[in-house]
Amino acid sequence: IDQTVDMDSATNEGKWGGGYLTAKIEGGMHYQGRRWGGSNTYNARETFKSYGAKFGYMDDKAREGLLPRVPQSHRDFLRSLEWVHDCKVAFKPYRLLAVHAGLNNEGKLEPQLKALKKRDIFADALLSQKGRFYAFSERDKVSGMHPELKDKAYLVSGHHGYREVT
Repeated sequence: IDQTVDMDSATNEGKWGGGYLTAKIEGGMHYQGRRWGGSNTYNARETFKSYGAKFGYMDDKAREGLLPRVPQSHRDFLRSLEWVHDCKVAFKPYRLLAVHAGLNNEGKLEPQLKALKKRDIFADALLSQKGRFYAFSERDKVSGMHPELKDKAYLVSGHHGYREVT
């Protein structure tokens, strides 16, 4: 990540006045992280609870209580995760991709995959709006198979709300 970028202004459109952490954080904090840690929307409460930290809706001090409880090995693990896993499999169509929420069905496939593999938080191909990622937080435009992957791969993702897979 480019350390010269102010994460707060670079990732927040500025039109949202609530539902996220507002504390001043050295180096800034990505808007998506501020939303996760400051609202009830993303079930952050369960993560805080699993580390024995108190969660409070839009409570800037809650972050301070969580950080020292997260072991370095957990931080390292989370930092090491791929944003997209693309692999060959032994069954037709011989390719599987896994992306948290999915891929933008209206965008070109290769720019999305390239940006996900590079973990490029500023890539236009990944952003549904400033500071929001299709691959991590979108629902509507990631539903179903990306048209360029149809009959060429399996796509595993979780923001579809389907109870059954056909």
